[in-house]
Amino acid sequence: MWIVIGIIAALLVVIVIIAIGKGSSSDSHRGVFHVPSDQEQQEAFGKHGEHTVFQMVSKIAEENGGYAYENVAFKDDNGYSTEIDAILICSGGFFVIEVKSNKGIITGGLEDERWHAEKEPWQEDRNPHNPVKQNQGHINHLKRMAGKGFPYITSLVIFPYATNIDAVRSQIVHDYYSAQTFIRERIAEGKYKKATVDRFNEQLKAFRSRYGISHEEHMRCIHEKFEA
Repeated sequence: MWIVIGIIAALLVVIVIIAIGKGSSSDSHRGVFHVPSDQEQQEAFGKHGEHTVFQMVSKIAEENGGYAYENVAFKDDNGYSTEIDAILICSGGFFVIEVKSNKGIITGGLEDERWHAEKEPWQEDRNPHNPVKQNQGHINHLKRMAGKGFPYITSLVIFPYATNIDAVRSQIVHDYYSAQTFIRERIAEGKYKKATVDRFNEQLKAFRSRYGISHEEHMRCIHEKFEA
């Protein structure tokens, strides 16, 4: 009898040891974390900057009876797509916003094809394309598709992490804090009444209903364009 009990106890000990071993192995696999690539870090950093700006304009919109949109992507009938980082509609105007997450000192002329901006070592070219021209391209595409009667659009380029943008010398280009000041000053002027702001928002909603696409579809359009 005791021999049988001893055998059973020994078997239970072996089973427990095997179970613990499997658990440890599973834990070790869970402990192997994914090291993000340079591209993943770059995209995450850029998205963080975009969302930081969007939170700011959303707060302004909420305080002033306006509307804010993030990552507005659309595609025309020829298959060409564009994505706008943020749109703010308020009594101060209809703002199309391009966000650049570069750090440090930003330099570049409004007519230059390339600007210089500080980036982390793992990020891409430190000489990005002129963001003023880039955002104007978004605006031109939007206006062409929307047709006559669409609101006047104010272009804004915001560097939320920049330490100095003085060399750019443009009312279009701002850091995080000067962008807030600029927008709030425009709101203080009270150019548009609430009924007009609501109408602008309905126009944008109608446009998005017809031409709007997801971020994923926009990325597919880009890949197809460059692969063609």
